Amino acid sequence: MEWNSEITQLYKSKIPKTAQKLIDQGMEKLEDLLWIFPLKLQEIPPEESFSKIEEDMPFTGLGTLKELKSWPSYSAKGKNRARLYNITAQAKDSFSNKTITLRWFNAYSSAIKKLESLEGDVKFTGTISSFKGQLQIISPQFISDEDKKKITYPTINSIEGRYIKKIIEKIPDDLWDQIKGHAPEKDSLMSLSESFKIIHGKTKEYSDELFEKAKERIIYEEFFLEQLQIQARKRKIISLSPPEIDYPKDLDSLLRVFPYELTKSQEKVLEEVLSDLTSDYPMMRLLQGDVGSGKTSIAILAILTVIASGHQAVFMCPTETLAIQHYLNLKKLLKDIEISLLTSSTSTSAKKVIKKQLLTGKTKILIGTHSLIQDDVDFFSVGLFVIDEQHKFGVNQRLKLVNKYLGANCLIMSATPIPRSLSLTQYGDLSISIIDRPPSNRLPIKTKIVKRDKFEKFLKFLNHRISKGEQAFVVVPAINESETMIYLEKVYPSFKKWLPHLNIGQLHGKIPASEKAQVMEDFNTGKIQILIATTVIEVGIDVSNATIMAIFGPDRFGLSSLHQLRGRVGRGHKQSFCFLINLGELTDKTMKRLKIIEGTTDGFKIAEEDLKIRGEGNLFGQHQSGHDSSKKLASPIEHEALLINARADLIKLIDENHPEILKKLDSMSKDFKIFSTI
Repeated sequence: MEWNSEITQLYKSKIPKTAQKLIDQGMEKLEDLLWIFPLKLQEIPPEESFSKIEEDMPFTGLGTLKELKSWPSYSAKGKNRARLYNITAQAKDSFSNKTITLRWFNAYSSAIKKLESLEGDVKFTGTISSFKGQLQIISPQFISDEDKKKITYPTINSIEGRYIKKIIEKIPDDLWDQIKGHAPEKDSLMSLSESFKIIHGKTKEYSDELFEKAKERIIYEEFFLEQLQIQARKRKIISLSPPEIDYPKDLDSLLRVFPYELTKSQEKVLEEVLSDLTSDYPMMRLLQGDVGSGKTSIAILAILTVIASGHQAVFMCPTETLAIQHYLNLKKLLKDIEISLLTSSTSTSAKKVIKKQLLTGKTKILIGTHSLIQDDVDFFSVGLFVIDEQHKFGVNQRLKLVNKYLGANCLIMSATPIPRSLSLTQYGDLSISIIDRPPSNRLPIKTKIVKRDKFEKFLKFLNHRISKGEQAFVVVPAINESETMIYLEKVYPSFKKWLPHLNIGQLHGKIPASEKAQVMEDFNTGKIQILIATTVIEVGIDVSNATIMAIFGPDRFGLSSLHQLRGRVGRGHKQSFCFLINLGELTDKTMKRLKIIEGTTDGFKIAEEDLKIRGEGNLFGQHQSGHDSSKKLASPIEHEALLINARADLIKLIDENHPEILKKLDSMSKDFKIFSTI
């Protein structure tokens, strides 16, 4: 038996339901069991006389069970509504005349039978507590003389930890010395075999120091494997042939498409993008810049360069609202170029026409949402995919696109700043460009927390700014009535009542596409003075005359989302304002979060704070916060030093043409899974 053997080989006959459930979860091989880490790993204290008992301390005793009692539990039912029982027993000490109460709650009847079958001295362990002045152990564990550690595994797919423990205990002892990882062993780190043995309680020696060293080695292994996958993706991308694209013959003429000059930062990024487009391998570049820094201008110039060489470009957006806005803006800016809009709201007849124009090459720019990754959308010659606001667009969606059109260039834009550690992991296979400063005529947005007692003053200020010809966004966290959230259907009529002389519109995800387009057009032209909206306006909406962003219930948003929303204003030369409207009580923790937004407009600082508060999560993928499900112990934020070491070690091994590493890279580059996950 080996670590790549099937879990089924642990059993000579029928596989238990618990093991089958693990297999159904995708844990098919013995090596998968290694990565189920215990919730607790404690050394079992040596057995002692009951006279040595201390409350709240772990204790191991030896004694005989007396006065076994049980009665039905009326507060809970077992599987298939089976009756459960509460049980008590008195344990009489083998070393003294003292006794202690052992208790079990919500136990099956089989537990009673097991306790009744115990004869003579039994060894048990647990934590001492007290009830009405009487010492007790709740749910003690019966052990043998060979048991040295108490291991508690997590519940997985409704399989209790005790059953997972039994499965892991069936792994042959000799295999624990034969664990091989992807990273070569290092003198400065514990061996991988020894690390997993310590984590799973398979060694005689144990200490907190050894446990930390074992964790360090396993974290290093996780980072090393991830970096291998990243290098495999990079190698695959470089091996593909991109569409032939020429460098612009007259760059100055190209730049005149805008009524403004690019900033120095934009000029630098544009050169990086054009260099990629005209190279011998596909562009795979992440363009990051704070809200309002001018990322879309770079994307438009890249699109025009691709079109000039006879190819088509695709502009993908995370929301229909943003797709409509880009469509309207580009139609005005690029009047002589055929542009199509394709979203889930596009009629069937219109879709047929658009798809035909894409195949003939008549449509030069296609703008839309995730509908664009459908299998029946094909092109005459696609040369570039622009993915806007990547943090709102699933990683798997992006990779599905790249897999379908191998060799196409990709420009991925994000206004969510990426900390260095994450740029080496989730986005490690991409080249990164940063627009690090906004246009010089932009004034910093002033942000203010508004409590109930200042709300009337806010309304007067809002009315004053609108009277001067400016416009405002009002954002709420929900559309419909909610017990815990402020909602649009209440706020919209309230503003109509408070400010009856103003033209107030509303925008949310359930409005038909044609209506959304009209609302956006009316807001763009100034017909609508205040737009009440949900977070559909969080990304990409650009109305330079909008100078006020009021966010109701800001405690319902992450810091990065609040920063994104704030970035919808401050697009022109006028002073802009962001108000965080709190009409209820706030906890100290929430106020601390909002103070971060009030105190800085630096997106990088805000992103770092958001990461600390919410966990790194798959920040740009399907799960927006919480622990990263693709890693077990490793955190790019907490363990950045190990990440950097793993990356440096791998690059050194590749440079040295290490045969095993090159073999792994070659194998991974042929594995579809490497390109369908990040």
